[in-house]
Amino acid sequence: MSRPQKERVLFLCVRNSAREACPLFPGAAWTLHWSFPDPAAVEGPEADRLATFRQVRDGLRGRIQAELAGVGPHK
Repeated sequence: MSRPQKERVLFLCVRNSAREACPLFPGAAWTLHWSFPDPAAVEGPEADRLATFRQVRDGLRGRIQAELAGVGPHK
């Protein structure tokens, strides 16, 4: 028999400044903060903007996969 899966809710919060807070979820076991640049705010050539979107996408994918695999900071 396999272990029961923990329920996880993923909420992405884009903050415009350090003073803005993401919403709180009562009853949440923990909150993870992953800092990524806002790719929509990048200026410059299209190739630079696309590269930033891809870096953020890949960073999020890696961290989410680690959490779901049970190797992230909150197993």
